[in-house]
Amino acid sequence: MDFIKSWLAIVDGPGLVVLLGLIGVDFLAGVAVALKTHTFQWCYLSNFVKTDVLYQVGGYLLTGMAAAILPASFPGIVIGWGAI
Repeated sequence: MDFIKSWLAIVDGPGLVVLLGLIGVDFLAGVAVALKTHTFQWCYLSNFVKTDVLYQVGGYLLTGMAAAILPASFPGIVIGWGAI
């Protein structure tokens, strides 16, 4: 139970909100451009969720998990994830 509390303390905060906000801006910009150029297809939306949203949010949550397991190496984990 302590692991879950420490993990939630790391990932639940402004970082997740900023990440989701940037994904939302990317989504809206992509849809706007696709509508303007008449290349919009519904299958692209599911592809966007599979390739962008799941990998970015999943990577963020896994980074938080690694930081909860190894709290002494938290700065190195964050810098490494940011470099990727």
